Amino acid sequence: MKAPTRALIVEDIETWVYILDRAARRAGASEIVVCGNLQMVGDALRSARFDVAILDVGLDPDDDLNSDGIKALEAIREMDGSGTRCVLITGWQGGDRMDLQESIQRLGTGTARCRLSEAPWYLDMLQLVCGRMGWKAEELLGFRTRIEYPLYGSQIAIAYDGQTRPAPGSA
Repeated sequence: MKAPTRALIVEDIETWVYILDRAARRAGASEIVVCGNLQMVGDALRSARFDVAILDVGLDPDDDLNSDGIKALEAIREMDGSGTRCVLITGWQGGDRMDLQESIQRLGTGTARCRLSEAPWYLDMLQLVCGRMGWKAEELLGFRTRIEYPLYGSQIAIAYDGQTRPAPGSA
């Protein structure tokens, strides 16, 4: 007899709880625990171990910077290492935002400052892509950031507000 598959759903919106619960059951989960906030996650982790966890990144729909789902993921990793398979999701149309300590370095225009010691071929590749796409490499506006890994399936994007967006062609 196969042991029951225990799933943890970390989600604060009931409609998504329903959808994720149904999906987990269809995938074979026989026991599902739902937590709507970080406190509930802590309580659940003290009482059971889970085979899979499905975590919403943000658990407060009124706070775009809420990242309690990431904190829940970190709590799971502290409790069981890599024993629980985790899936991070977001249902917010614009993407959940997380404050990062990483900074963005503006490289200016062109490719001269795009060299990477970790990838000595990077500049050649960048120039090849520009040539194939018909882009003028000297007009590229470059930025660089270094991010610690692992990123848990994250996508990083730079967003400008109206006052800080660089003017086209500016260095």
